[in-house]
Amino acid sequence: MSADISCVPHQACLNNRSTQIPQYLLESYHPYCNIICCQPRRVSAISIANRVSKELPDPQLSGYRIRGDSRVHGDRTRIQFITTGVVIAMLQNGIESLSNLSHLLIDEV
Repeated sequence: MSADISCVPHQACLNNRSTQIPQYLLESYHPYCNIICCQPRRVSAISIANRVSKELPDPQLSGYRIRGDSRVHGDRTRIQFITTGVVIAMLQNGIESLSNLSHLLIDEV
């Protein structure tokens, strides 16, 4: 994972950036991408993952991981919407757990 920040988008609320930016990255870098989108709440991680799954040509390209539940499809899943707590747990396990990521998006900071 590179430590470079390429872009920090700032838009008004309800502007679809949570769903559109991961899809733009997927279109640009698939099959070489592994995107994690950090969401502040469980409900938002699940609902955004479901929406993105419906918008993609292959619904298995998107999934979610929250404490106690996940819907990922192994190596097929390229976009994962996860909660902040899951990211913190990954970091506690060591930075190596993030080494296979191509993009880390943090929403609603």
